[in-house]
Order: sequence, then structure tokens, then C-alpha cells
Amino acid sequence: PDGKVTVSEDKSLRVTIPSDHAHDLAPVYGNSDELWITTGSHVYRFSKSSKTFSTDYAGHGSLDRGAIKGVGNFPDGSIVYIYPDGGFKSWTSRSVFLLRNADGTILGETLKSETGHFYKIRVWDARYQ
Repeated sequence: PDGKVTVSEDKSLRVTIPSDHAHDLAPVYGNSDELWITTGSHVYRFSKSSKTFSTDYAGHGSLDRGAIKGVGNFPDGSIVYIYPDGGFKSWTSRSVFLLRNADGTILGETLKSETGHFYKIRVWDARYQ
């Protein structure tokens, strides 16, 4: 009523990310308990209910690396991500990487732009739980 806003932390929800330089946070579509979290050295799937970080997920062999600037997944399990190639700025890329779910097999593809330079990538799904 007086126009003042008070924000306080719920310390019971506090979790420490297991590696430095946290960079990106996105929903894991199809699993309302999980989030994608990228850091300077890893890409994690974080479980909100168990407060645990995992690098054991489909596609982790290609995806779990440093400097990922953005990651997301589609309902079929395909994953898109971006990491810099320095083509324009040190943090941008000309390419978007796709780990396509082909009947349970993850296939890697590179989608390259000759004129564009990208920094983040986002999957938007209106059905997000």
C-alpha cells in the first residue's frame, strides 16, 4: 500500500552451482522439475526437487563443455545450443548446433549463417508446464 517492495531470500531453496561462471538458465521442456544451467565449464540439468546437478543426459557427450552461451530443447528431445567462434565478437557465433533426436539416437548437426552472428539461443514453447 505504501509503494515499498520488500524482497527476501528463502534460504531453504539456496543451492551452490558446482562450477564457476554461471551463464545461462532455461527450462527443460517436457520436465517441469528440471532446468538447463550453463557455466564456464559445464552444461547441467538441475533438478529443482532434489536440488542436484547432472551432466548425465542424452547428448551430454557433445553438449557438456564450457562457454555454452545458450541451450534449449524441443519436446521431441532434440537440443539446440550455441557457443562462440569469435567471428564477429569473442562471445558470438555464426553457427547454431543441433543435437537431433532421431528415434532415440542423438545426431549432431551444425546450422551455419554466412551473414548472421548470434549470442543466445532460446526455444519458446507455449505449452511450457
